Amino acid sequence: MPSGLVVPDLVVTDAGATAQDTVSVDADADAVQLAIELVSPGNKTMDRKLKPLLYAEAAIPHFWRLEFDPAPRLRSR
Repeated sequence: MPSGLVVPDLVVTDAGATAQDTVSVDADADAVQLAIELVSPGNKTMDRKLKPLLYAEAAIPHFWRLEFDPAPRLRSR
């Protein structure tokens, strides 16, 4: 992952990335294929502005953001 710890709400990885530890993913972002953020009022700025930049910097190929307000909708990059 990019500098520092970034914790997506959901993540899809290559099968080998969780072979030893099914709870966390190796710090190597190459294994991450998709990061998904579920936006809530307390983390809007982080999920909408900072995390997409960090995931792009780490070359994570896909990023989805699920918004709930005012109605559920999915944004993808």
